[in-house]
Amino acid sequence: MRSPITTLALAIAAMSLAGCATAPRTDAGLIADAGIKATGTLQSDVNTLAAHVTSADVTEAFTQRWQICAVPANCGVSVPIDQHLFDERRKLAEVIHLRAKALGALGQAYGALKQEADYDARADATSATNDAVSAVNDFAGNVFALAKAPIPAPVVALAGDVAGIIADSRQRHRILAANAKLREIAQRLHDGLKQEAFVFDTVAASTEQQRSAAKIALFQAGLIPGTTLLQPMVNALGVTLNPGADGMIANSPALRAATIDTARAQSAAETVAIQGRYQASLAALDALIAEQDQLGGKGGVSLAEVDRLLGTIAASLQAGKGGN
Repeated sequence: MRSPITTLALAIAAMSLAGCATAPRTDAGLIADAGIKATGTLQSDVNTLAAHVTSADVTEAFTQRWQICAVPANCGVSVPIDQHLFDERRKLAEVIHLRAKALGALGQAYGALKQEADYDARADATSATNDAVSAVNDFAGNVFALAKAPIPAPVVALAGDVAGIIADSRQRHRILAANAKLREIAQRLHDGLKQEAFVFDTVAASTEQQRSAAKIALFQAGLIPGTTLLQPMVNALGVTLNPGADGMIANSPALRAATIDTARAQSAAETVAIQGRYQASLAALDALIAEQDQLGGKGGVSLAEVDRLLGTIAASLQAGKGGN
């Protein structure tokens, strides 16, 4: 006959094993993989995007000076700069880099969730999650301030109980609590990204105008061949220009005019593509968050929509590279 102490010990052990057995480790691993992929994809163009935004300051200086000096006597005149737009673009570029840092930290936190789904890695999860909280708070605080929008109250205080929650001894509870915290951080990142997209829209038109004006000025000054401006269209059509195309453009007013209009349209297409990636990124985060809400439920999780949206972002970025 077993003693009461032995019976109690066996019962506790059985409860412990049952708790581990019902931990949603497979689904948590899938969510972690999706989170790692999402944060990596959303990081992939931050340097290019920040450079795109600030390039307008340089292109504006070139085109303004070139136009002023069309009359040699005016070359000593100061180049007018829109200081407000200059400051907005610089601040937006800084925010974009803060987003990159936040995405990197959140990706590390999803990596820690993946480890937790595989084995006991509580300390790593706590550290990585705290880093993500700090980085995402920093990004969101700056971007909401730049957008002159109040930070929503439900997502202000994130850091209070991270360590206590993740240090729980039961794996199921640890996984669900870590997932809930990452979902909260991802939501704040989403809200910050939405504000970033809004700020980008406020400077998009002027940035597009300055970039296209610089390309056209370089062409009209004879510093670049016309085929450079036509290349994105040519690549998209999958055709090859004849070897003498530049000479034909130079000697044909109609082709020169068409080349200039193509440059303007290409700059507009670049802006539309960036805005499209913002919207796809927001949708991908929405889809990821929705699946995180399902973790631990009876229906399981499905990351197909997250994968589809990340695929559209990757394809857009690849298309942009092909057009440069």
